[in-house]
Amino acid sequence: MANLVRVIEEFNNETETKILWISFDLSIDLKTLFTPRLENISFIKVDNTIAVNLKNPDFREFFNDWVERFSLKIDVNDENEIVIQKFNKEIKALILLGKKETKLSWEAARGLYGEFLVIKKYLIENNLSQINIIEGWHRPAPANHDFDYEEFSLEVKTVSRDSTTVKITSQFQLESFENKTLLLNCFRIEKIEKSNVDSLGDLFNQIKSLLTPTVFNLFEIKCVEDTFCEYLGPETTPLDYKFTLLEDNLYIVDQLLFPRVKKQDLNPAISKFSYSIDISSFESFKI
Repeated sequence: MANLVRVIEEFNNETETKILWISFDLSIDLKTLFTPRLENISFIKVDNTIAVNLKNPDFREFFNDWVERFSLKIDVNDENEIVIQKFNKEIKALILLGKKETKLSWEAARGLYGEFLVIKKYLIENNLSQINIIEGWHRPAPANHDFDYEEFSLEVKTVSRDSTTVKITSQFQLESFENKTLLLNCFRIEKIEKSNVDSLGDLFNQIKSLLTPTVFNLFEIKCVEDTFCEYLGPETTPLDYKFTLLEDNLYIVDQLLFPRVKKQDLNPAISKFSYSIDISSFESFKI
């Protein structure tokens, strides 16, 4: 069980700010705590201990109250797993409390669904370790490709049922680096409105069932920290429409022959651009 949950009082010019301090038996327990990067709260981990601190003094009164209420929810007999569950639930609640009411666009959800399909496939194939699979997934930070591993990189594109093109949004998306093989995974996905089936949430839970708690925590943090597609899972970000996978095609992006705009052919004065490629034009590169 958690050795100790304490509320530490810190005074600055007679102003009190409280700190939540939790000590566990083992440092590995800290790896299953949900600690995304937050604007107003910091998580400091040292050895087998975590301290939750307030960064923005404007929220001092609310934060002090939250620390006290959370400490009262922890029973001295709670096992580590229970303490971790309570902590993670509280942090997610804090995020939702200050979050503007927004709905995940179906295009963003479709793109995330395609990347979830890749993660599930790699986990089942078991050719890479779980931690390598999730660390190689380039969320939340923007990157040249969606997935990057030692031997290959992968770009994921999701299109609707009737789409005939894929959109390329930078000069680097179809550019191979470090002489790695570059693959393009194109999913054709249909959207079914007003469905009781949350297929993105179902896929999220399937991935959860395949991952160890520590690696799932990393996966979950990547989902919530994404600037353009913040996702907290089906319990807090439910969708009222369903995805149906119609096609799953994999292509090799031959750097000489694949139809694309090559970086070396661009005028150096062009810094940002996008273009579309007809899907039928690269059917011969399907593998």
